[in-house]
Amino acid sequence: QGMASRRGLAATPSWRRLYSTAPTRPRVQLSRAHGGKEIRGQYPGAGPWLYSRECSVAAWDGPPHAVVNLIDESNREAGVATFCAYGRDTDVAARLLDSNVYTKIDVGFFRRRLSAAFDLRKHLFDEPFYRLCNGEGDQLPGVYVDRYDSTLVVKVIVGAMDALVPTIVEALCAVVPGVACVIVAGDAPERNLERLPLVAPYVAWGSYEGATKLRENDLSFVVDLLDGQQWDFSKRSWRSDVADVCPSGGAVLDLYCGAGGFGMVCAARRGATVTAVDVDSGCINGVKVATAVNGLGDSVSTRHARAFEVLREIQEPQYDVVILDPPSFVLSRDHLREAYTLYRRLVTAAAGAVKVGGHMFLALNDGRLTFSSGAEHFYEGLHRAGRTGAVVATAPWISRCTRSCR
Repeated sequence: QGMASRRGLAATPSWRRLYSTAPTRPRVQLSRAHGGKEIRGQYPGAGPWLYSRECSVAAWDGPPHAVVNLIDESNREAGVATFCAYGRDTDVAARLLDSNVYTKIDVGFFRRRLSAAFDLRKHLFDEPFYRLCNGEGDQLPGVYVDRYDSTLVVKVIVGAMDALVPTIVEALCAVVPGVACVIVAGDAPERNLERLPLVAPYVAWGSYEGATKLRENDLSFVVDLLDGQQWDFSKRSWRSDVADVCPSGGAVLDLYCGAGGFGMVCAARRGATVTAVDVDSGCINGVKVATAVNGLGDSVSTRHARAFEVLREIQEPQYDVVILDPPSFVLSRDHLREAYTLYRRLVTAAAGAVKVGGHMFLALNDGRLTFSSGAEHFYEGLHRAGRTGAVVATAPWISRCTRSCR
């Protein structure tokens, strides 16, 4: 406090001054439950997260979200991290930014981290369509950046980083050449975990010229980024794998199709007849445009409907491949049981549409779900539908329905 007063910082009313340097940041004491976990080493050390049981959340009297210095049981400064006072709701109370407590969290910090992430991706992808920053994986907790050539989309789900969005945008424009537009998408449901408001996507820098085209697996797709549509770049290889198991000229049911990334690859590579289903009219329009752009003609048809409604109409197995790519069902560990139940119901409903010897693809879009528990509910869903099958791949999950049970 003495150092802050001498530098004239103590009179600053805004709590954002707490982000700058070590002497001006508040401290969070690690609790006994932390168990002496070593976090002073090179990032991420023992891991990038500290759970609510490991931090003195109850003793916190500062703002609900802040960048803080972590203090261990020996009263040593152990690192700088984001902190959420609602840690009991989110499970994760602190996310490590750097093991050096004197690191400044400013535009230079973000430029260094984003530059490292950008340099890595330049050597991995031939075309400028990819996830540029993947949160903790790029040492920027809760910050996700997707690149659509000259358009960047920023998603922040951590409150302490949310206050620094203008700084992140400034750093991105300095790191990525030729940026024409930066969109901030504040509508991710994960923001609810830290009690952040949901905000419709908006242009933070530059101007948006309308629906964005992207390329993946030698095909073109269309997404309207200001309409809340997104593209999951992590499923690039999954979409190709699903097409590989699709028989030539087969029938494909693509549920929760989004912009059509799975089904359209099947149509282009295998000559499949695809029915793309989504409840979002914007996604359906995007599929229609992409179908025309890729010259797929009548091989892709669309339905604006809910997945369960379509599955209830199917009276007998008629598809060689059924694709299930639902949104996340889990917001916290308290919802795990409900999520597994929903996945089981979805498998039961979809199993009746798969031909004997056909394949079902199920994407578990919830990081909290485990493979063992997911497999158990997957097999139970098949059993309830009177079907049997085998998991033939686990990333993604592709099941082979080998025969009908009587």
